[in-house]
Amino acid sequence: MLYERFAEVGFDDAEDPEDQLEACITDHKRLLELFQTVETFISVSMLIQFAVTGVNVCISVAGVIFLFNDPMTKAYYFFYAAGIILELFPICYYGTDIQICFGNLHYAAFRCNWIKQNRSFKKKLMLFVERSLKGSTPMAGGMLRIHIDTFFSTLKFAYSMFTILIQMRK
Repeated sequence: MLYERFAEVGFDDAEDPEDQLEACITDHKRLLELFQTVETFISVSMLIQFAVTGVNVCISVAGVIFLFNDPMTKAYYFFYAAGIILELFPICYYGTDIQICFGNLHYAAFRCNWIKQNRSFKKKLMLFVERSLKGSTPMAGGMLRIHIDTFFSTLKFAYSMFTILIQMRK
């Protein structure tokens, strides 16, 4: 929404373009503060969730394939593994979405009507563009990005552990 709002700056003659720009910059600062606040309290728990998800998926799949013969137990552990995977996916999806949205914000600056504006407006716009170029990626424990790539890496980790279990079984 900020992207769309920012792209409209300077086209509405009823409002002052500098006031519109300052309002967008203020909202961007608030969004970054909210982002940092949320990242602070989910960081460690997400790191733990990535590790636990990999281990639980591996154990569940191994149980379905090697340990359990009862169809209901197999179904239970299959759906348990699917539930764990589906629990992690939306968080990673929205982490990627946040990174993309913040990453594209500087393009909105070039869509606004900056050419016809005064020097003060252009200086503020340049400062905003420079600030928006800094990436904002949510991190888990300061080590892993909360990102779709990390989601698939977690599944690869579970598969790697599963192949180790198969090798140990032989």
